[in-house]
Amino acid sequence: MNEIKSKIVESLQVIDEWCKNNDLIINYEKTNFMIFHKEKDLTIRNESISTIKVNNNIINRVYKFKYLGVWLDPSLNFNEHYNTVINKVSHKIKFLNGVKRYIPQSVMPVIFNAYIHSYIDYALEIWCVQPDTMLKNLQKIVDSFLVSYYYSSKLKKFKSRRNFSENDFQELRDKCKFLTVTERAMYVTLKLAYKEFYTNPLFIVQTEHNNSSTLSRAKIHAHNSQIYKKCINYRASCLWNMLPRSWTINKWTYSMYKDQVKKWIAKNRNDEFVYQ
Repeated sequence: MNEIKSKIVESLQVIDEWCKNNDLIINYEKTNFMIFHKEKDLTIRNESISTIKVNNNIINRVYKFKYLGVWLDPSLNFNEHYNTVINKVSHKIKFLNGVKRYIPQSVMPVIFNAYIHSYIDYALEIWCVQPDTMLKNLQKIVDSFLVSYYYSSKLKKFKSRRNFSENDFQELRDKCKFLTVTERAMYVTLKLAYKEFYTNPLFIVQTEHNNSSTLSRAKIHAHNSQIYKKCINYRASCLWNMLPRSWTINKWTYSMYKDQVKKWIAKNRNDEFVYQ
């Protein structure tokens, strides 16, 4: 850690000098540093290095940082961002509960997509690395509102959302044309995989048996750590390889591909997807 610190200070001094020579100023009050490490690496987590000094300017160590709207944490669990999404969604749903009687049922899915799903979907392919139980907790908040809006009369009779089965919830989601949070994560990840397929030939496994009319497989690099499994490229590659080999994507438009992915997710929603 001391060697890392010294190299960082040395590099920052060079940057600071370059900025001064080019009439630029680094705002050190808005500058922080974070040490990324494995979740169970207590040695690095408890490392005493808390500040870095660069030309008499102090840079403080932080354990969470918001970058381009996404909260980062040292182990890339994105739990801080997950909690932020939970809070925002709960707050927005509370507002919708106050005005829902003024919103027609035909309009509610549009408003819900714009007002709620926009928060959930932002960078979802990046931060959706939590266990399924956590993502399902977020889904429960969404389902509770949908039930209270569309089936308010049943709620008065049964007194509880627990009387609704998963099939009832799914029927309601299908009525609104909604995917669950987990399914939305798969959907946005597969959209990313599609773009990789056409822009990065290194993404595809090249074999002598490749057929241009069938779906090529993606490369999955060897890994030795759980933190690598959270990598977006790894998860995108695994999901891509689960798609039917018979798909002729090279003959489809992007819109056709997205429609087929949604249908495939819906068809296999009861299956357990394992990234490997």
